[in-house]
Amino acid sequence: MLMPVRIEEQTCLAIRAIVAIRLLAICTRTGNEPLPLLSQRLASVTAAKAFIAFADLIGTSWPETFSVMRPCCRIVSPDEATLAQMIDAVAAGNRAQFGRALDGFVRSDRQDALFISAAQATALLA
Repeated sequence: MLMPVRIEEQTCLAIRAIVAIRLLAICTRTGNEPLPLLSQRLASVTAAKAFIAFADLIGTSWPETFSVMRPCCRIVSPDEATLAQMIDAVAAGNRAQFGRALDGFVRSDRQDALFISAAQATALLA
C-alpha cells in the first residue's frame, strides 16, 4: 500500500503552488473572485494572474476534475502531488521530467502548453 504524500515533504515552491491551487478551489466553490486573495498570498498580482492562467489550463487539460485537499490538510491529493512534480520539474528546467510526471495521464499534445504556462507561473512564484 502506498503511503500518503505529506505537504511538508514537498519543496517550498511546490508548497506555494499547492496552497495557491487550494485557495483557488475555495474561491471557485464559494463564487469569490480569486485574484485578490491569491495576489495577497503570492505577494504579486502578476504572479496571481499567471497562476490562475496555469490553473485554468490544468482544468482544460486534466482528464477529470482536479482534486484538492482542504487547506488545513497535511496530505496532498494525487493531483496535487502531480502539480508538485510539474512545478519542481519546471524549476529545474527539466522538460523530460515534466513530461514523465504527466505521461499516461495528460495527453502529450497538451503537455507543451502546460509546460510553458507552468514555467511562467513558477518564475513568478519563486
